[in-house]
Amino acid sequence: MGCHCALRFYVGDPLPSLLDSLLHYTELLQAYGQPTMRLFLDPLIQACLYLTGRGGADLLVSNEKEPIRQQTESWQDHMYLWVLLSKLHIAVYMNELEFAGRGLAAELRNSKLELVLPYACKFKYFYDGIIAAIMSQRSRICRWRARKRLKYLQKSALRCPENTANKVFFLEAELAASAGQYDRASLEYEKAIEYARKEHYLSEEALACERLARMCLSLGNTSEATKYFSTAIKLYQRWGAKVKTDQLRELCKREKLHLEIDF
Repeated sequence: MGCHCALRFYVGDPLPSLLDSLLHYTELLQAYGQPTMRLFLDPLIQACLYLTGRGGADLLVSNEKEPIRQQTESWQDHMYLWVLLSKLHIAVYMNELEFAGRGLAAELRNSKLELVLPYACKFKYFYDGIIAAIMSQRSRICRWRARKRLKYLQKSALRCPENTANKVFFLEAELAASAGQYDRASLEYEKAIEYARKEHYLSEEALACERLARMCLSLGNTSEATKYFSTAIKLYQRWGAKVKTDQLRELCKREKLHLEIDF
């Protein structure tokens, strides 16, 4: 139950229907006298509530004053890691990479996620690779780490390209962008978008469109930025992530971009 919902969350199933399933499972666990098992669903429920704009304040990744472990010290290791991975997921999607993402990625990097939640390792390396690639301009260690994560995903893609190819192209795009190779980065982002669309990774398709749009905006290419921001917002709307659509709409308003979408 929990693993099934977690996979639906990370591959980008529509958040409203996923939240309905999670709440239904919670009621069943309560009815069958399994209140402790309900805690395993809480990180996903709060992440869905947060992304859909319906609350979930406990999983906010910015402005935290207490170490995450203090919040979860009474939980089992795999529950702690599940919370941590959910936080990292939100940090990546909310563009909280510099402050929240770096610390969360470091905690996960030192964890035993492979032993506790093996199915989630691909996402751990994907998110860690994105953060490392973005920071690689300032650190050789980060660039080395990003390339290491890329090699892991490339090996994984040999076994199962359907689940990993878009992540490989995405990380290659981030590395190219951080090295100032913007033409190559644009091509790699396009491949990531294409493969994510083909394999129905809705949230990752949206994220790739957003990252490409942000790169175009930083280069002063407002027409392309507008195009990809518009696509990203449409995809985030399909995903049900209201906080993302609001965030990008506000960014485009601030940058005076005229979106190709009706709200």
